[in-house]
Parts: sequence; C-alpha cells; structure tokens
Amino acid sequence: MSYQIKAINKIIVCFLTFTSFSPLIIQEFVKSENNIENKKISNTSNQIIQKSEYILDSGDSVNVFFKGLEIFNNFYTIDDEGYLLLPEIRKFKVRGFTVNELKKKLEAEYTKFIKDPDLEISLYQKRVIKYFISGEVKTPGLYDFNPTSNYEVQMTNINSGTVYSHQKYYLYNAIRKAGGFTNFADLSNIKIIRKNSLSQGGGKISTELNFLKLFSEGAQSTNIEIMDDDYIIISKSENIIQEQLQAINRTNISEGEINVYITGNIPKSGATKLKKGVTLIQAIASAGGTKYWTGNIEYLSFNYDGSSDMRIFRYDKNAVINSYKNPTLKDGDVINVKNTALKTTSEVFSEISNPILSGIGLIKLLGL
Repeated sequence: MSYQIKAINKIIVCFLTFTSFSPLIIQEFVKSENNIENKKISNTSNQIIQKSEYILDSGDSVNVFFKGLEIFNNFYTIDDEGYLLLPEIRKFKVRGFTVNELKKKLEAEYTKFIKDPDLEISLYQKRVIKYFISGEVKTPGLYDFNPTSNYEVQMTNINSGTVYSHQKYYLYNAIRKAGGFTNFADLSNIKIIRKNSLSQGGGKISTELNFLKLFSEGAQSTNIEIMDDDYIIISKSENIIQEQLQAINRTNISEGEINVYITGNIPKSGATKLKKGVTLIQAIASAGGTKYWTGNIEYLSFNYDGSSDMRIFRYDKNAVINSYKNPTLKDGDVINVKNTALKTTSEVFSEISNPILSGIGLIKLLGL
C-alpha cells in the first residue's frame, strides 16, 4: 500500500513539474511554428503572385493553332460550365488552367487522334475582370474591368498562333476606381488574395504589399496586375500618418477636392470645396476666419464604416496638425463655430429690443 502511495506521489510531482513548464513550451512551439508559416506565406506567396499567370474561365476566348492541320485552327470560347468545344475530342474542361497548362493538356489529349500533335494556344479575348476591394478606401465594393483587344490584328492572324496583347489593369487603377484611400489607410500593408493556378497547387494564395514604396520610391513592383476574383484589403492605421497623406495628396489616385460644410460665427458659411489633406484650422481660415466672441467648435465627421466622430472643443488657431483640435478633414465633414454666451445673450436682447425700437420709430414717423 505504501508502495502505491509513493508511486502516486511521484506521478503527481511529475505532472505538476510538466504543467508548470508546459505553457512556456507550448507558447514557444506555437511561436516558432507561426514564424515558419509566416515566412512561407510572405516569401513564397509574394513570388507566386508577382509571377502568377492568367487563369482561364467562362467568357474567355482562345486561339488554338494546329501545326499541319490548319483546318482545325479557330477561336474557341469557354462556355458557362468551363468547357471548350473542340474538333474530335468535343467538350474539354479548361476552367482553372493557364494557357500553358491548357497547351500541355490538349497535346496529351490529341495524341488519341493526331500523331505528335503540336499546338500553339494564345489568349484571344479576356472575360470581364471582377474584383472586390475592402477596408480603407472611400467606396469599398465589387468592381469590374472590361479588357480591350486589338481585333484588327487578331482577325488577320487567325492562322499564325499570334500572342495577342490585352489592356492590363493594376492595383493603382483598382484603388483609384474605389475613390482612393481614406485618411486612415495604411499603405504599407495592403493584402491581395487570389486564385492559384492548378500547376502551382490550386486554391488561394495571398501576399502583403508595401504600396507606400510606389509613392516614395517609385517602386513599380508593388503595383501588381489585378486578376479576376482578386480580393484586395486595405488595412487601417490607428492614426493618420501625415507624411503618407501628403504623399497621396500629390498624386491623382483620388479626387483632388473634398466637400466640407462650415457654419456659425464666420464671415462665409455654407458648403465649400477644399483640397485633400486640409485641416480644420485651414478650413475655418478659408471661410474668412472666426469673428469676435467665438465660442466652442463643434466638429462632426462621418466615418466610412457608418460610425461618426463628434467633438466639442475651444478654438485654438495654433493647434498641432492632425491633433484632437485640428483634425485632417474628410469629405462630408461639418464644422460649426459657436458663439460665446455673451454674444448669444446680446443677440437675444437685440431680437427682443428690435420690435420695441421699431414701434417707437413708427409712432414718431406717424406723429402720434
């Protein structure tokens, strides 16, 4: 019995010893695994996305050129189910293939009908490219782009296996079409998720781009081509990065002006157009500045996610740019310059006294 108790005590001691260290061990294990996985995604996926090929799907047309069998040469369009209707082999599923993958597949299939088949395949006409963009852009949502082709060149080269040129669409174009960045966009962290070709494993791949390098260094490598079914995520920064905002404002990636409504104790009140990146103090100055007896400032801003930011503070013309009292403005912001209590009392007294004074003047005018 005493032997069993000693054995149980040893087991308990071992268990307590292991559990006291196990959280640290598990934490370090998970940390190392995450590091390995993150490296794999950031390095490998980035390379794959930079070199990713166009993936065929419904609506695409290809030129299939049979060397030595010109009678079969033609333009073939992929149907709604992802099939091509081809000579001899009839329906052949091509959805998800790249052009190079399709060439290999068809040459292997045509060995049943042709000795040593030699095919040249080129993309004749692209389908409409659709992509979704979310996060810190002014109008997130689903967008499309219709590539154009040089039909004259295509029609005169039906039997030559020509590689046709198509208009490309880049990340810069996609962001611009969505209205440009919000003030809180983090340009150093833009995520792209896209389909992977079957020869490279299929499924989805992703990468994160430092798009700020395009504005600061002119790095065109970050301005990648947009493919069909891409998902673009613009990350949010906790604070407005003023240098980044200035870099954006010097470009044509978003509209050059915003609409702001300024009212209250100022010479010129109402809706006004201002340059992107302008601050509250600059906006009030553009409306003629404040009058005497200026009280608090009421600032209302509507965020792109549907929330709002309401602030009430004392006017300070020396407030630091992008501070609580001098925020960088967005389209649709409202600024109300309030009066002091003294001026409000004065105006109320004026409203009350005016009818009395007017009555006295009328009596004098009538000689009563």
